Amino acid sequence: RSSVPLPVRSVAELALAHSLGFWSGGVVLKKMPPKRMNSKAAAALDKKAANQAVKDKQAADAAEAEAAREWSKGANNRKAGRDAAAQEREEEKRRRDEEKRRALAAEEEELGS
Repeated sequence: RSSVPLPVRSVAELALAHSLGFWSGGVVLKKMPPKRMNSKAAAALDKKAANQAVKDKQAADAAEAEAAREWSKGANNRKAGRDAAAQEREEEKRRRDEEKRRALAAEEEELGS
């Protein structure tokens, strides 16, 4: 056992977690099927849990997107887009100028040698 203290939980919370088949030490384990369940039923439970996890992820992603949409309402997105485009154009201009400078230096090197 590790010496890390576990979070304090109420007796009712621990009893509920234990009755649902989850480990009460703070780590959620896969719920074991009842002893007399056949393999098809156990596989169905696993598939149901996997489908629920996918649905939960989609719901969380949708909620996050909605929160981002709410936060962006007051933002000046058009100005930010224009600034990003201007910065991108300046970077492209600097890159082209650097390429021209290198090409001229290479040509001078070739003619000078």
